[in-house]
Amino acid sequence: MATINAAHPLTASPPAPSLPEAESPAVYLQVLLRFSTAMTVLLAVASFPRASFFRVTEVVVTGHRDVAAAAVAAYARIRPGDALFAVSSADVADRVARHPRVAAARVTVRSTGQVLIAVTERRAAAAVATLDTFLIVDSSGLVIDSRPDPLALPVLRIVGLSPPWVKLGDELPAPQVRQALKVLGLLPPSIQRAGVEIRMDLAEEFTIVTPGGVRVLLGPLRGLGDRAAILPEILSALRQHKIAPRHIDLRFNGNVVLKPGAAAEGAGVGR
Repeated sequence: MATINAAHPLTASPPAPSLPEAESPAVYLQVLLRFSTAMTVLLAVASFPRASFFRVTEVVVTGHRDVAAAAVAAYARIRPGDALFAVSSADVADRVARHPRVAAARVTVRSTGQVLIAVTERRAAAAVATLDTFLIVDSSGLVIDSRPDPLALPVLRIVGLSPPWVKLGDELPAPQVRQALKVLGLLPPSIQRAGVEIRMDLAEEFTIVTPGGVRVLLGPLRGLGDRAAILPEILSALRQHKIAPRHIDLRFNGNVVLKPGAAAEGAGVGR
């Protein structure tokens, strides 16, 4: 027997939710079109950096003087039309720095497609005379060129120097060259110019020959800077008195020895 509680009358259970009616083919087509549109947008965004308008439009080289801009661009291995996203500033700078005359490079890639390459060149310091050519070196002894003439550079002539074959960009493996370059740096600025020769003998003593043909014996590297410091004053006095000595001996600190020569008729003495 069932008991009915007035406080909690029996209530009918809510009807079970009905299953959704099958959607029409038109609804499925609409959903598919929306999905396709969304995927198209996503793929377009993903491929945005590779779009045809993100290309290298121009390669600009700055800071160069002796190195042609075309040579720098060739080492960079980029050209207009290349994909901009594929240009790595660090990689391009490393490739450009492999040029014998380039000491360093800085690369900037702009969103406009312009690639800027700023180079710092190695400066030619001297021409090292070898048997059949002149090796153009920078102040560290790195070979940046090879020529049949010394250009407008001081010449280093080292007795017994027979360097092995070196390629451009290599340091000349001869300690005598580094010593001669050091001597060049110790000379007064008025002496460090085109036409001057620095000669090093087997005893590692140095002689310079001025463009005017005056031989100056400077002795060993030690103390050479102090001895050479008075050379411009001596040469000026010789020109003033029209004296052309065979040589000037400055090998002994505090002493100047002139070996007599013919009287000069003016220019050329000691320059």
